[in-house]
Amino acid sequence: MLYFHAKGTTSLALFLFVVGIVLGNIVLLTSGFVLIIFIAFALAVQQPTRVSIKRDPRDPTSSFVGQVIERNALVSVEGGVGPVIVNDPIPEQFELVEGSNYKLFWKGLHSFEVKMAYRIKCTKRGNYQLFAPSYESRHPLNMRDVSRGGREPEGTLTVRPKLMNIRRMRDPRTMSRIPLPIGSVAKGGLPTTDFRELKEYTPDDPYNSINWKATARFCSRGSRRPYVNVFEKEGRKIVWLILDVSIPMSIGTTVRNALDHAVEAADALSYFYLERGCSVGLYACTKQGVLRPPDTGRRQYRVLLKDLIAIQTTTSPQPLAAAAERCGKYSIGTNPMFIIITCLIPASSPSVVRGVKEALKYMRMARGRYSVIVVDVNPYGLLAKREEERLGSEAMKVLTNQESRAIARSGALIVRWDPTKQDFSRVMLRGMKR
Repeated sequence: MLYFHAKGTTSLALFLFVVGIVLGNIVLLTSGFVLIIFIAFALAVQQPTRVSIKRDPRDPTSSFVGQVIERNALVSVEGGVGPVIVNDPIPEQFELVEGSNYKLFWKGLHSFEVKMAYRIKCTKRGNYQLFAPSYESRHPLNMRDVSRGGREPEGTLTVRPKLMNIRRMRDPRTMSRIPLPIGSVAKGGLPTTDFRELKEYTPDDPYNSINWKATARFCSRGSRRPYVNVFEKEGRKIVWLILDVSIPMSIGTTVRNALDHAVEAADALSYFYLERGCSVGLYACTKQGVLRPPDTGRRQYRVLLKDLIAIQTTTSPQPLAAAAERCGKYSIGTNPMFIIITCLIPASSPSVVRGVKEALKYMRMARGRYSVIVVDVNPYGLLAKREEERLGSEAMKVLTNQESRAIARSGALIVRWDPTKQDFSRVMLRGMKR
């Protein structure tokens, strides 16, 4: 199809030619004739018509936050002459670190193939729709319409939160008020202090489990065997991760905010506890609530990770107390552990306290150890670039000291984490001793 440049030039040529004939002006007549010859030759030249772009099948479809990946495409052009523009779109949250995803090629008389390669940094978690590269083929003299193609859906790139290393916590010589499952989980079932029944002694029973008073009582009735105490067996420790998704969790930059760091903390904790045989469940305080029942194994980790990648903040979140109630009723009688991950501000403190008190209803408090942990993600350091802004972020932390003390008085261990200053594993190790 003719472009408007060709239409305008053709109209001008015909106008000059007709006026030259009418007025008998040889200059106008010659000018119109030359323009007509020029247009005829220009339209005889075809722009590149066959453009194919093939993606490298080895390009990754998943990565971690902060990871740099490479994208490759092979551009083949046949037929015609003219410029070809190729654009390989990338998500706006990503950072281009090397090369270019926008290329301009000149197609001459011969066919050619060229490789397009660049590297991008995945800066934010999520599932991103990928598209095939788009292209534009133009006429060398801009006499025809631009030919466009490409940009078909090509798949999804999954960016997972960076898994933080907290394996150092597993040292059996380490003592902590944080309930780390070094010996608290027995896959075969360790006996608890909850009495279940008496039974006759067998050679497999430990000698110190004999109940001598009950044995004497039954011997007086004619029994010839001692009796032993049988206690309830301990099952897998149940750990609930409750993730706050209210508006304060969006404090930060467009690339990194409090929720992103909270997701990384939840991911690290779920991996840590699942690796040690615990049964881990997740509750995200969205409007309807996202509940994933406790389970074990790597399959459960993949299920939780899929939810964590997709979680976003909401303007109408569920209260933390309602989340603790749903989780507690789901695992009633199992003495679960609750880890609440939130961003503490003065307005949200009462909600956190109510959530802690609700969680404490479903567990037995162990001496010197906590069963409710509140992880406070301080996002204000993410906004600080200058010295006065850093002082302001420290002041915001001080302003919530009273709220953190109120949470501690309610019976929870509060862990205050500034992602810009501390590694999460160091924060969780705080207060430990050998």
